[in-house]
Amino acid sequence: MHPSLNSSQNGPGRRWPKSGANWPQVPVLHSQETENLPAHDRIYSSLRKMILYNEIQPGSWLRQTEVSEQFQVSRTPIREAFRSLSQEGLVEIVPNHGVQVSALSVEEFEEVYALRKGIEGLAARLVAQQISAEQVSALEAKLAALEGFVDSAELREYLRYEWQFRVDCYSLLGRDRLLARILFLREHSERYIYLAYGAKTKVAESFDFHRRLLGAIQRRNGDRAEVINQEALEWTLNNATPIVIDIVNQSLD
Repeated sequence: MHPSLNSSQNGPGRRWPKSGANWPQVPVLHSQETENLPAHDRIYSSLRKMILYNEIQPGSWLRQTEVSEQFQVSRTPIREAFRSLSQEGLVEIVPNHGVQVSALSVEEFEEVYALRKGIEGLAARLVAQQISAEQVSALEAKLAALEGFVDSAELREYLRYEWQFRVDCYSLLGRDRLLARILFLREHSERYIYLAYGAKTKVAESFDFHRRLLGAIQRRNGDRAEVINQEALEWTLNNATPIVIDIVNQSLD
């Protein structure tokens, strides 16, 4: 997490000090994914990822001059990127103040997870009903590899691999539109997921859901696979909601 964006105490953009030495610095993402994109798309994609991964924290203020300097572009694509982020609900454009990263919201968390439970439950059920023996063997190998990260990996690394396991499951359906919707909702829950893992035992509990899911898939039990996936998502919701509530309350103090 970028240390200079740990709070919103700097206040609205117009109240920042004139000395640039005290301004929060927006880290630039240099990657093959963004370097060849048009300026608006590159800035939008980079800021979007940093917001979703909490590298720019909720409540932080973004200012055109700083972002322009960091990305070495004019203010026009910056304004376009801010508008795109605003349409997605990731920032709020405050007249006469600036652009603020949207706060965490219990309501948003509940809504996103309600949608995820429906669509990922459906995907798990369909996978269990349609999977071949060869595909089951491939998933067994991937789950065995995931188990190796339960005790040794950093949380972000474990979560990356456990999500890849589920994406591999869903991809077996060959339904690109369904997968795109699943990925979109997962991205928008990223800001909340880490809050559910307050102890190492939580990683073991998370892995157990994946083990049970594969068991249902092996038995071609679509109904059970659907329920297990929904239980896993409900587990995350239940673990993280009290923390989200505390964060929201602290922001109101």
